[in-house]
Amino acid sequence: MTAYLIVIIILGLFVLFKIRSSYSKYKAATNALAAKYTFETLDGETQQKVIDQAFGILINGNIEIDHANRVLNSDKLVSEDNPERRMDVLVKYGIIALAMAELNIQPALSDYYWQLINNPFIALINAEKEIQAAKLQFIRSDGVEIDI
Repeated sequence: MTAYLIVIIILGLFVLFKIRSSYSKYKAATNALAAKYTFETLDGETQQKVIDQAFGILINGNIEIDHANRVLNSDKLVSEDNPERRMDVLVKYGIIALAMAELNIQPALSDYYWQLINNPFIALINAEKEIQAAKLQFIRSDGVEIDI
């Protein structure tokens, strides 16, 4: 009887951690998509302020300057021949979401607010399901298709 109880507790903890992980990935995905949409609505001067703030976040997080520049310019590298760069673009917009939150720039989507994501580099790993779910959510809630 005790062995069954231990197995049930272990399975329960596994399911709980899996749900928590999936929810964290979903929050990171919604942040990245909302940031892309919002960033594109900003004027050039405000976009530059956001990029400068994002650069500061990366540098303060001990990211090397060259790597920070690569992250923030990643969407220029995406092409049909290089689809794996898509993850870099998602990370870029995850960092931009943090920058916009710090600058008090509200998302350009109804009823959405920035989520606190501790590490966008890690949060979006293997998050394809969550990214698709976030895309569908924005289509349903705002009628907006956001593609990265």
